[in-house]
Amino acid sequence: MATGQEVRAYLTETVFKLAVERGERYADAMPGRERLVAGGLGPSAHLVVVVEIDSDAGIVITVHVMRRVSNTWRRL
Repeated sequence: MATGQEVRAYLTETVFKLAVERGERYADAMPGRERLVAGGLGPSAHLVVVVEIDSDAGIVITVHVMRRVSNTWRRL
């Protein structure tokens, strides 16, 4: 099991920026939100950043990691 320090190591502004810049866009269940999925940035296969889009900017709602992307998620 990872220590708290190891878990937090990937939660940086630089990592979020990379996820937003090169992540694949998926629809979220909530209107006005998107899931940005980037590989190789976290402690698992994919880093998922859920953002709420507000005119010019996005607000990060949550970040988590996952081994594989669900085939039920709809790409944007």
